[in-house]
Amino acid sequence: MNSRGRFINKLLATSDEDPVAQYNDILENLQSVQNDIQNRPAMKNEKFINLDCSKLKNKLGDHVNEIQQMIFTNLIREAKRDLNDLLDGWTSITDTLRKPANELPTLKHNKALYDQEMAKIDFYDGAREPIRIKFRFIQQCED
Repeated sequence: MNSRGRFINKLLATSDEDPVAQYNDILENLQSVQNDIQNRPAMKNEKFINLDCSKLKNKLGDHVNEIQQMIFTNLIREAKRDLNDLLDGWTSITDTLRKPANELPTLKHNKALYDQEMAKIDFYDGAREPIRIKFRFIQQCED
């Protein structure tokens, strides 16, 4: 199956869901963990021993930051891939339709392809919206 087919199948499978909800939930949970780590004291008293946990606290914070960055990078990669898949599909169709039809069967085929794609125009408009939502979310997170 080509990339366009994978994108359309994925879109159909998740059409009712918010495309960034899962990422948002994960990032919010990680932010909560990050805040919890930051709010913990660096020094801990256990009976008569003082434990310096500052290195552990810093390492855990760094690890959470690293995971957040990986998830955010994955969202960016997914949004770019979805946009490229949609663009590749349109490019292949427009390349086919731009070629001059010198024979009647080719013209009939191109007309049928054009009609088929024009019938899906609302679907493609809907396919762009999840991509827009992802890029808006990415922009909000970067700001």
